[in-house]
Amino acid sequence: MKKKRPNQRKRSFIVYTRRIIVFLIIVGTCYLTICGCLHLTAFLTENKKQSVLGLENIDIKKDNPTELPAITQKNTRIILDAGHGGKDNGTSYEEEKEKVINLAVVGKMKEILEKRGLTVILTRERDEFISLDERVDMANQLEADLFISIHCNDYAQDSSIKGLECYYLEGSIEGESYANNIIEILKERGNVETRNAKPENYRVLRNTNMLSVLIELGYISNREERQNLIDNDYQEKLAEELVECILHS
Repeated sequence: MKKKRPNQRKRSFIVYTRRIIVFLIIVGTCYLTICGCLHLTAFLTENKKQSVLGLENIDIKKDNPTELPAITQKNTRIILDAGHGGKDNGTSYEEEKEKVINLAVVGKMKEILEKRGLTVILTRERDEFISLDERVDMANQLEADLFISIHCNDYAQDSSIKGLECYYLEGSIEGESYANNIIEILKERGNVETRNAKPENYRVLRNTNMLSVLIELGYISNREERQNLIDNDYQEKLAEELVECILHS
């Protein structure tokens, strides 16, 4: 018995030592695993934050319009606003009413854009009166990415003036860049007579929460342009040209 007791103690010591070593290995492995996960999470979070900040810090005011990202994503939501409607004819000349032209062009734009895979919502789909506040509320509630209001111009003091114009909210760098791009693209394509981009403080530009522009298709007060604006083929061409601007501005 006296010879066996030291051996038993030795075996017990070895067993307990092994258990302690295994325990320490398990604890160490768990610790390293947890630290690795935390480090990876922090790394991914920081990268995501830097990516977002990088996008936010992009200067959208470009000299070259082709440098701006194109709106081609299928999840892009566009509001097309046919100006006036119902009791509000807008500008008119004899039997030709602005509200009718606006709705016709907007309907054609919607059809083309939807074929390209974009989501398009109209503020009105028929001859009805909708207030400016209702148009703005619709765009904001639907969280649209782009709001485009379509109108026709008039200047009775000088019937020689003609050409498409694009208005942006005064002071909006993003709006100014987008409006200028639309004008530049139209001029480069050369299919629609174009004037320029101008700042304004229209309610539909001021109160919408997304990128917004107002496009005056042309001057009803100009005889040549008036005849174009009421012509179905020209309306189709206008719609196609404006869709190209929307996709590449």
